[in-house]
Amino acid sequence: MVDETEYRSTYNNINATRCVFEKALMTRQCLCSRARNFRLAEREGFACNHQAAQQRCATLLGVLRRNARFALGITSAEGPLPHNKEIRVQVGGLRGLKALCSDALKGVEPAAAQQPDQPMPRNMRMARQMGLAAPLPPEQIVTDIDATVEACVNRYGRLDALPFDKIIPAIVAYQVKRWRRKRRSDLPPETPPDE
Repeated sequence: MVDETEYRSTYNNINATRCVFEKALMTRQCLCSRARNFRLAEREGFACNHQAAQQRCATLLGVLRRNARFALGITSAEGPLPHNKEIRVQVGGLRGLKALCSDALKGVEPAAAQQPDQPMPRNMRMARQMGLAAPLPPEQIVTDIDATVEACVNRYGRLDALPFDKIIPAIVAYQVKRWRRKRRSDLPPETPPDE
C-alpha cells in the first residue's frame, strides 16, 4: 500500500505538466494528441506534452466551470468541482465544443491512432470482454481535445467569446455512468457440489 502523500509527491515529480482534462481522458470518451499516458502505483495519469496547449486547456476549463455553475447548481467555481460534476463539465463541455466546430474538425485523425503504442488499460479491456463497456457512437467521442480547442479558438477568437448558450446544454445532458453494485439477491443461487 502506497502512502497517499508519497504518491502525490511522486505523481507531481513525474507529471510536471498535468493534463487538466485528465478525468475526461480516463472516461475513454475523449482523446488528445498532446496527452501522454503513464501508470504509477497501479493508477493511471495523463501528462500534456505541450506547455502552451496545457495553458490554453486550463483557461478553457476555468471558463467552462464558471459558465456551467448555475446549470449544475454550484455557488462557487473556484478550483476543482466535486468529482461527478467535474467529469460532466469536462466531457460535456468538450462534446459541446466538438458540436460547435464539427465542420472544422472533418478529417482530424483520432488521437488514439496517432499513439498506437498506448495499450487499452486492463480494466477497460476486461469490461469490454465482459460486455459491460459498449462502444460509443462516433459523434459522442471527442477524437482530439487539442484540435477541438484550437478549431474553436480559430473560429471564435478567444475562449471567453465562445457561445456558452450552445455548450452548456451538452454539459447538462451528459450523465456520469453510475455503477450499480449487485445485491446478494441479484446473484445466482449457489449450487451444492456434486458428490
